Amino acid sequence: MNDLQRAAARARPALAVLSAEIGEPSPDTVQALTIIKQMLDDIEAGQHPLDRPDDWPQRDRWPDRPHWDRWRWAIKTLAVASGTTAHCCPKYEYMRVDTRQARSDALTVALLDVADVIELASVREPSGTIDSFLGLCAGRTTPALTIDDMNKIAAAGWAGSFAMTREELIAAVPVHERDGRPLYVILDDIPQPWRDQFWAALRGSQCPKVDGVERAAYVWDWQSWVRDLEDKT
Repeated sequence: MNDLQRAAARARPALAVLSAEIGEPSPDTVQALTIIKQMLDDIEAGQHPLDRPDDWPQRDRWPDRPHWDRWRWAIKTLAVASGTTAHCCPKYEYMRVDTRQARSDALTVALLDVADVIELASVREPSGTIDSFLGLCAGRTTPALTIDDMNKIAAAGWAGSFAMTREELIAAVPVHERDGRPLYVILDDIPQPWRDQFWAALRGSQCPKVDGVERAAYVWDWQSWVRDLEDKT
């Protein structure tokens, strides 16, 4: 069983959770569930989803990427039905999918499982090894920095000899898993001034409870916040 098939095996029960937790679905939600089911059916039959002809009528965002617009629409529709949002963007050769905390933990985990299979299905053969590709998905391919390194970067700002992009900042902060799933970051791992700014932005938001950790945040909240930062010169 390859990585795509393993992701599909996790996404199959996730679809059942979404169907049960969402309640009475809208026509759009039914169509979104059907799109993901079709993808899983193809994978389980030994076919790559990209081999299926793309007849999606709204291929206006990524017309040169088969099925990307279809899958983007599906995950965003499912996210809205779950009380949250999803963000999709090109990341190297695959489509990155980020989702936020839904109205229940079950929906949150189910959306993450669907997002994973979409990411893996969006590229036929990633460059390099599969471990490298999965590292890109997790945002952990940038070499680890020490807290001192990150504080020097923070003191220098975005520009200068310690320039840091949004993606580098995301990758520099360790992501902690629960039950094998990326779940949270620890605030103390985030360098200043971003730590205090991010914590202030989280006011009123739900945060994970972690034994022995005073302040933690969901990884999707952290990554979305960083991507929304304005450029500084």
